[in-house]
Amino acid sequence: MKLCETVPKHRNFKIFFDNYFTHLDLQLRLLKKGIHTIGTIRRNRLKNAPLKTEKELKRAGWGAFHVCTTAENNLCIVRWHDSAVVDLSSTYVCTQPVCKVKRWSKKEKTLVDVSCPAIVKEYNKYMGGVDLEGMLRALYRIDHRSRKWYRRIFLDTPRGSSERMAAVQKRP
Repeated sequence: MKLCETVPKHRNFKIFFDNYFTHLDLQLRLLKKGIHTIGTIRRNRLKNAPLKTEKELKRAGWGAFHVCTTAENNLCIVRWHDSAVVDLSSTYVCTQPVCKVKRWSKKEKTLVDVSCPAIVKEYNKYMGGVDLEGMLRALYRIDHRSRKWYRRIFLDTPRGSSERMAAVQKRP
């Protein structure tokens, strides 16, 4: 909650989480302050949400998903089967509209259309740059060893930040 204290309340701001930070109670508390959230969520934080099991979704095939919403319809939890089963929760977007995405099928050796809920599309749209930046940081790490933590910051920031941000901004 402390990280979100500087975000203006009731101004339609949206915050994107990865599964490390996403928690249903946190999302509902932020929603009361007018801050919308979306993120992947760990299975042990779902609080017995009545979602289909992984086996049921895998039997249904690629693109199968199951939705669970609260009684007030202010929190949506989606379990979607892509190459793996993914759980997402959001306070502002759910499954509609469902679009099609292309996935490579090893079995058919061609691209196939897979249905994709709007919550997944929205999450990937805004979290893709964060994941890319993390990958580039690991890829172009400076091999200078130092025991002083602040030296790493001063060595990494000027050299890599501009290159990484340029790569992130070039993404469509």
